Amino acid sequence: MKRGLFFCCMVACTLLLVCVPCSAHTKAAEASASEDTNDTTILEGVYIGEVKVGGLTKEEAENKIAEYIKSLNEKSFVLLIEDAAGDGEKQLMLSQLDAGWANPGVIDEVISLARRGNVIKRYKERKDIENNQGEYRIRLRVDRDRLLEVLKDNLREFEISAVNAGISLSGRNADFVITEGHDGRTVLYDEMVFTLADYIENEWNYADGVTFQVMTEVVPVAYNADSMRLIGRKAMGSFSTTFKSSTPERSANIKNAASKINGTVVYPGEEFSTLSTVTPFNEENGYFEASSYFGGKLTDSFGGGVCQVASTLYNAVLRAELEVTKRNNHGLTVEYVQLAADAAIAESSGLDFCFKNNTQVPLLIATYVNDRTLTIEIFGYDMRPAERTIKYVHEILEEYEPGEVVYEDDPELLKGTMEVKQEAHKGYKAVLFKNVYMNGSLTERIKVNESIYKASPKYIAVGTKTLEE
Repeated sequence: MKRGLFFCCMVACTLLLVCVPCSAHTKAAEASASEDTNDTTILEGVYIGEVKVGGLTKEEAENKIAEYIKSLNEKSFVLLIEDAAGDGEKQLMLSQLDAGWANPGVIDEVISLARRGNVIKRYKERKDIENNQGEYRIRLRVDRDRLLEVLKDNLREFEISAVNAGISLSGRNADFVITEGHDGRTVLYDEMVFTLADYIENEWNYADGVTFQVMTEVVPVAYNADSMRLIGRKAMGSFSTTFKSSTPERSANIKNAASKINGTVVYPGEEFSTLSTVTPFNEENGYFEASSYFGGKLTDSFGGGVCQVASTLYNAVLRAELEVTKRNNHGLTVEYVQLAADAAIAESSGLDFCFKNNTQVPLLIATYVNDRTLTIEIFGYDMRPAERTIKYVHEILEEYEPGEVVYEDDPELLKGTMEVKQEAHKGYKAVLFKNVYMNGSLTERIKVNESIYKASPKYIAVGTKTLEE
């Protein structure tokens, strides 16, 4: 019993001896921590990035780092292109990327070093500083939208469009001439933005001239020379019209427009626009003033006669059985094709004739002018059976009489003289049909379009100019 009491007394005394000095030390540490908390300068030996901030106040440190970041704007990055499509390089400056300081809160963090927490924590932080481990990163934030914009401005010249193989005819009875195409190259901008921004924000050691390989992707050519070799030498659709009664100016316009269409390749799924191919109608583009319809009357305008080219093409397209996407008939009848088989175009109103290549192989349009006869042929891969033939015929549904002759004063003609300005035109409502034959027997009758042509009276000019005038 006495031995147990003696042991308890010894333990109590030992605990008392240990606890009393610890309590005193804790109070001293708390007092020391309180004093350090009031000090707002950064401990000596602390770096943020490459900037020594030890001994500075918060404001001084912020100004010093701001100056350092400003100096980083002079650093550059080199973008390299090295692939089969060709080599090149571009240099970007950090100043172009609108980079900003992403972690200004690091200043408060280093100010609190060795001034917060218990004695052991503060002691360790001071030792880290003494051992050159008191370094913190300057983190940058890159404006990704701005980076994308800069990359596109600098790398656009390195992008290469894929070019399809080409095909042409050197003459009406000549063989096809096929030219090879080539693949293209595109820059992977999204991947480039992610890679550059991530490197600058998380890995960059502020070195100048860091190089990056530009990320690219091959854009394969859609139609190569083999695709062109599928085009048959026999035309899928062909049509001819004559312009033997035309004036020299109108004839020249027909030849000029036909030459602009000649050799056009229309790829599968692509739409051909006659208007965009042959315009603008002006002297600089090779056109002359010639008669054309405007507002139901004949008038002279640049490009007069080009509608005959559009109508000839329309009939060739019908015979190739391609998809017509846009077509308008004239306001008055024309003489070079049957009713409902014409196609009007006009630059002023946007009237156009368009068709789509609804086959799986490219199409080639060839135009020929011989002895004032225009011929347009369309070549492609014709899968229609030889025993199947087609024919286009029109039917008149209604007729409209032109009415009485219209006399109009003309101050350019001498008084007492008259001149016919425009002959009368009957009006019609007509429909165009496609008749389909198998081995010569009619098997199908398809309505193609319905066209209405206005009636127009005869116009006679009456002179009013006197001899004195």
